[in-house]
Amino acid sequence: MQHANGVIDVLVDDEAQAVAAARHYLSFFQGRAAQWSAPDATALREVVPENRLRVYDTRAAVEGIADMGSVFYLRTGFGLGIHTALARMAGRGTTTGSVASGGIYRELVTREPATPASAATR
Repeated sequence: MQHANGVIDVLVDDEAQAVAAARHYLSFFQGRAAQWSAPDATALREVVPENRLRVYDTRAAVEGIADMGSVFYLRTGFGLGIHTALARMAGRGTTTGSVASGGIYRELVTREPATPASAATR
């Protein structure tokens, strides 16, 4: 219940996952990463549609520009159409915070295409 209300930043199943999440979170504040790998940028061509009025998976877009394995999503149960995350880019010690909003959640839940008109009625 509290996770859906946005009270919990990171929900985990057990203590081992909590330790792993805490380590991942703290790694953003320890300077430049020694090893990192960037995802294939050409994959973003398939993520973002040419027509800017079409919805797309914003999580895939964020993961397509951030270093592989570095995205750390916060409050995943709250505001399901909006994603807040910490991520590294090119191993840089300066952490990038990203907020992305997309209508794909509405499309997946209601089985109807999300359009700018339907977004305005929400």
